[in-house]
Amino acid sequence: MDKARTYTLSNWPSITPSAQEMTYAGWWYTNIADRVICIHCDAMFHNWNETDRPYEIHRLKSPQCFFVRSNEQKGINNQRQVPVPIPATNDVPNSQTIVGAVHADYAAVFRRHQTFENWPATEQTALPSIESFVDAGFFYTGDNTVVRCFYCNGALRNWQASDDPKIEHARWFPQCAYIRQFIGENLYQAIQRKNRELRAQQNLQDSNTSETSQYSPWTNDEIDRMVKARLDLPVVEKLRQEGYSMAIIR
Repeated sequence: MDKARTYTLSNWPSITPSAQEMTYAGWWYTNIADRVICIHCDAMFHNWNETDRPYEIHRLKSPQCFFVRSNEQKGINNQRQVPVPIPATNDVPNSQTIVGAVHADYAAVFRRHQTFENWPATEQTALPSIESFVDAGFFYTGDNTVVRCFYCNGALRNWQASDDPKIEHARWFPQCAYIRQFIGENLYQAIQRKNRELRAQQNLQDSNTSETSQYSPWTNDEIDRMVKARLDLPVVEKLRQEGYSMAIIR
């Protein structure tokens, strides 16, 4: 099934989010603009931008989806993991703009760069470039893929090559004055708008247990017609040959 899903994304038109991220998040490409669908829950999404996280959107739109639930139960061991924050070890405010660097020793770019001497990136475990971390204010802690901001003390881990450290920094630690100044107000505000949209969607999911279809811009009949229209794809024939029923494929 994973191989078939990957095949549908071979013509994915976007670089960010990448086809790999879409595959890991359980999305199948419809070959219609940038619209994707989950064959387990019928959730659909389109109009992606560089700050979107495919798995998070899938989970928020359809928390009861078989694919989402099965991966949550496994701890998403085989799932693309987005960078996640690590609690700070000292008392640093998280609801207001921080003034003054917490780790002033790493304020200099070359000092942050030196910490990445043993950074675990290899050809087999591709990660964002050291320069992108350093520019975003991070220094390496020496623990797996954990990096920490010299200014706000925010720490992140679980990196993938397609991640952008500066965007993740602003997403998880919006109170950091360094990253806000570094990326500029326009990008900073765009990231925070996306954060608010995702939080609002999560709140709606928490307060309303209705079916996922209400969040889709299409009716069930329209979704059905769109999916049926793609049943001529080579991947569908491949799935049928491998023994999957049409009910599952559709």
